[in-house]
Amino acid sequence: MSVFFVWTIFKAELCQVVSEANHPEVKAELCQVVSEANHPVVVAELCQVVSEANHPEVKAELCQVVSEANYPVVVAELCQVVSEANNPVVIV
Repeated sequence: MSVFFVWTIFKAELCQVVSEANHPEVKAELCQVVSEANHPVVVAELCQVVSEANHPEVKAELCQVVSEANYPVVVAELCQVVSEANNPVVIV
C-alpha cells in the first residue's frame, strides 16, 4: 500500500469523523490542514491547528496519536479520540 493511498484514506476518514464532532471551528481548520497534507509533515501542521483550539485534552491525545501515524491503524485510534471529544467532560 502506497503512502499516498494510506494518507488518502486517512484524510477522508479523519474529515468524516471530525465533521461529526461538535467542534465546528476545529472541524474546518483540521479538515483543511489534513486535506492539504500528502506527507508526514501533517503531524506538525495538525498539532499546530489543534494547539490553537480550546480543547487541551483533545490536543494532547490527538497530537500523540498523529505522531504515531506511521501506519493506517492511526485512523481507528484517531476516530476513537475524536469520538470521545463529544463528551462534555472533555470539551473545555
